[in-house]
Amino acid sequence: MKGSNYNPGALVLAIYQGNWAFGGFTTLNYGSEEIEIVNFQKTLPRASLGGLIISAVIYVLVNVSYFAILTPQEIIDSSAVATTFIQRTVGNGPAFAVPAVVGFLLIGTLNGDVFSWS
Repeated sequence: MKGSNYNPGALVLAIYQGNWAFGGFTTLNYGSEEIEIVNFQKTLPRASLGGLIISAVIYVLVNVSYFAILTPQEIIDSSAVATTFIQRTVGNGPAFAVPAVVGFLLIGTLNGDVFSWS
């Protein structure tokens, strides 16, 4: 945490980015009436907590792997940390696929958004 920026604007921006990154749980509120499960009161909290825990564990493991391979300065200087990580671990060949994978994942996000908007 050496050299971190603790001014109020940076802290608010960090909170906003974290909130935006984990904001997908709100889709559950829009789609819960469509779920036809026999034991709804048990299944919904289990699914919510399970999804949250799995997402949090994956998020932490990815960040640990970034810091295991890249230096903090490389992370700061990188415009796309995942691409830099791929280049350092498997070379330049597969690094072109990172933007394509991100685009593919955004299709899933858009699918969830359209579901919640309707």
